[in-house]
Amino acid sequence: MFPHSVVPLHIFEPRYRQMLDDALDRVGQLVTATTHPDAEAEQPDEPSPLLPVGCIGQIVDHERLPDGRYNILLQGLCRVEIEELNEATEDRLYRLGRLRPLVDSEANEHDRPEARDLIRIALQGPGVGTMSMADDLEKLLDREEAPLDAIVDLLAHPLLREARDRSEYLSLSALPERMAMLLRTMRHINAGARQLMEDQNVDPPESEN
Repeated sequence: MFPHSVVPLHIFEPRYRQMLDDALDRVGQLVTATTHPDAEAEQPDEPSPLLPVGCIGQIVDHERLPDGRYNILLQGLCRVEIEELNEATEDRLYRLGRLRPLVDSEANEHDRPEARDLIRIALQGPGVGTMSMADDLEKLLDREEAPLDAIVDLLAHPLLREARDRSEYLSLSALPERMAMLLRTMRHINAGARQLMEDQNVDPPESEN
C-alpha cells in the first residue's frame, strides 16, 4: 500500500484479526510492510524479516463478519521507516514497531506544470493508457488543487508490483525521486506494449495468411 491509495482487505488469520480488534479500539491505524523476498528460503522456521519501510494506513470502513473475520478498507496515510520491531508474543499474536515518518516537506515546490506534463504524456502511452484508472488520473492532473505527490502515489500503486520495487519507492521521500522511478516504470511498460504491437504486425497470426 502507498500513501493516498485505498485498498480492500479481507482479514481472516487469527493474528491479524486480533490486531484489527486492537486497532479499532484505538485510533484505527495499521502499518503495512513487506516481507523480505528471500525470507522463507533463508529462515523457514523463523518470523519473516521485513523490508525497512512501510506505510501507515487508516481504517476508513470495516465490516465484522459473524465468524470474526473482517472486510476493511485501508487508506494509506504516510511512509514510515521501521526503526525497531517487537516480535509477537503468546498474548499478542502480531508484531509492534517503532516508526519514523518519511515526510516530503518540499513536495509542493516540485509540483510544476512541466512535471505534470511528463506524467500526462506517459499516461497516454499504449501500455499505461489501457489502465482502467488512466482517464481519471489524467483528469486529476488538470486540477491544480490535486497534489502531484498524491497523483504519483496513486499511479505507482498498481504499476509497481515487485516487493523490492515497492519498498524502494516507499523509501524515497522526495517527490522528484519517486516521480523519476514512476516515469521509468511507465516508459518501460509503454515500450513493452509498443514492441508487442510491432511484433504482432511483423508476425501476424497464421489464420490471417
